[in-house]
Amino acid sequence: MRARALEFLTSEEGKGIEEYLRCYRFLDDEVPGIPPWVTYAELRRMAARLRSGKLRGDPRIAPNDLADLLEKSIRQDQFIRDILKAERDQLEYERECDERDEANRRRGLRAGFHRLKSSPQAADPESPIAKKVQSLNRKLRNELGCPRRRRKG
Repeated sequence: MRARALEFLTSEEGKGIEEYLRCYRFLDDEVPGIPPWVTYAELRRMAARLRSGKLRGDPRIAPNDLADLLEKSIRQDQFIRDILKAERDQLEYERECDERDEANRRRGLRAGFHRLKSSPQAADPESPIAKKVQSLNRKLRNELGCPRRRRKG
């Protein structure tokens, strides 16, 4: 397993996903992890050499079984990488939705403020609508980073 995958799987969210995958046998404990410095191509070549007899592994393990184990570890590592990519994509999508919702909320607040400000009741400083316009104006100014002006004196 790669370093990024290990980092994700140690998080709280990753532990839940790992538990789910182990429960339904998508992850296998018998499969060794792939060190980060070894590429999939190297492992595939090694599996082919084991099957052809050019490379000798442990004499107690059949070469075909060892090659199958290498290929299974490649599949498992790719599976975890795909899950991590899907998780990153999901987080990115949620972040974009939150930003869009926040922008829509601000836009709606501004539009309501301008509608209220242009109403005839807003011209009377003592009316409740004028007070609402004042409070909304203050709120918008604070959100935009332009707090109300202080009187000199």
